[in-house]
Formats: sequence, C-alpha cells, structure tokens
Amino acid sequence: MSNAISISAGEAHACAVRSNGRVVCWGRGAQGQLGDGGKGSRARPFDIPGLSDATQVSAGRGHTCVRRTSGKVACWGGNEFSQTGAKPGGVSKKPVSVATLSSALGVAAGGDHTCAWLKNGSVMCWGKNQNGQLGNGAGAADLSTPIQRPVKVVRVDDAVEVSLGDASSCARRRSGAVACWGKNDAGQLGAGVQTDWSTRVPVKDVTAAVDLDLGPRHACVVMSTGGARCWGEGTHGKLGDSPSRARLIPVAVPRVTRGRTVAAGGTLSCVSRANGTAVCWGADDVGQLGRGGLPFLASPRAVKFER
Repeated sequence: MSNAISISAGEAHACAVRSNGRVVCWGRGAQGQLGDGGKGSRARPFDIPGLSDATQVSAGRGHTCVRRTSGKVACWGGNEFSQTGAKPGGVSKKPVSVATLSSALGVAAGGDHTCAWLKNGSVMCWGKNQNGQLGNGAGAADLSTPIQRPVKVVRVDDAVEVSLGDASSCARRRSGAVACWGKNDAGQLGAGVQTDWSTRVPVKDVTAAVDLDLGPRHACVVMSTGGARCWGEGTHGKLGDSPSRARLIPVAVPRVTRGRTVAAGGTLSCVSRANGTAVCWGADDVGQLGRGGLPFLASPRAVKFER
C-alpha cells in the first residue's frame, strides 16, 4: 500500500485513507468493521466501495468511522449501541452517514461510542452512554439508553482534538488544557478521583498539551516542552513511572524529551520525537516495544529500528 494520509488501528483491525480519498481496511471483520459487507477477516487491505472522499479514519474496538471532505461522518461495523449512527442492534456492514453532522474536523471511535469535533470547537458524541462517555450530562436513569443521533458534550466549545478509550473520552482544548468524561474506575479521567462523570472534568496539571491519545483505560499527552504525562490504569508499566500502580492524576514520564506525538495502546505507550526516533514503555512480552527480552519496561526505552 502507498499514499496513505491517515491510518488507525482498532482492537484487531486497521484502516487507512489514501491520497485519492479511498479507504482500505484489513484484519478481523466479525462485526463488519472492514466495510466489505461481510463478517469475515482479511489478511490484505480491502478497498471499501462507495467511499472516495475520506480525509481521516478512526478504528474503534469493533467499528470504524471516517470524516469526509464535506465535513460529514460515515461509520460501519458493530452497532449494538448505535455507535455507527444507525438504529441500535446488529452490525452496519456498509458505511452509514451519521445524522446532523456536516462540519466535522475529525472523528474518534472508541469501545462502543463515537465522537466528532466540529469547526466551532464543540464535540458531538453518540452510541453507548453507560458510564457517561457521551458527555451530555445524562442522569443515572438515562445512561443505559444508547443514543443514535449525536448529542453535544456540555461545557466544551474549544476542542481541537478528541480521543476515546474503551468507555472514556477526552478533548484537547485550544488552550492546551485537556478535559475528560466517562468511565473513571482506574482514574482515566485524570481528575484525582475515581468517580464516573457524564460531564467533562479538567485533567489536573495539564495546561500545554500539543498531542493526546487514549488507550482503553489510560491516557497520555505530549506537552509543549516536549515532555510527556500519563494517567489512569498502570498495569504493565504503561504510565512510565511504576510497574503496575494506577494514577488518578497525570505523572511525568521520565526521560522523554523533544516529543511530538503520542500513541497509547492496550498495554503500552509510545512517543515519537522531533529527531525521528521513538521511545516506548509498557509490556514487551511479545516484542511490542521494539526491543524484546523482558516482560515489561516501566520507563521509556528507545525503539531499535533495523537498518
């Protein structure tokens, strides 16, 4: 494959947008997340029919979404909780246009929910809301009801980036601050408590973030200084400061300098650096840190690139 301009990996599938606006997907397809009209898996990229104007893609746990040049959003795959924007239940085997969205700058797919950030800085979310991950301030009596039509995240009007975990959501704001909402059993909202929130709460001690990414149960940012901070579930050392301890507020990741972008996975975290190198930390039992030989590393180490 060549000419990819956007790429995203879900739990067991991946998709890319090519420079001609076409979208290709590969990997597990049991929930229709490959967009090929079936539920089989594919070892090679499949070109999704009917999409030729995509600009960005996000792969969730079992569904996939794209932003189109028009600012509209289309999704496909698992839809038990309306996470593709269709009526709840079953799967959406082909792309579904999400209602009411026409000015999206980007889209993020999570476990069973989806969010888009718009030109006006607001964030719209839909799908499962059991833990308040849609951020619309729903009360306890309403949290069990899936939401098909996007709802506005309250008290966020300056988002420039959104990332989703399994059941939590975070937005990087124009000021460099970060706000989060949703499930918080491992401190993944970074607010210093372990209570779920259906409205956004500010992440403590983050005021100058330039990049943001969420794993299923933890989150990391790169700061304007080039350093990194992480919070939430700490198993496998993926927060960079301890082999297993959860952190309710962000902790500075040691030995990360000149950071540019961050990627948070299920068991590890990585930062790309301005000089083209990368550092990672967390589980390494199957070589996911690019080093091998140890079960995990609780502090960053340079990825060894083959030449």
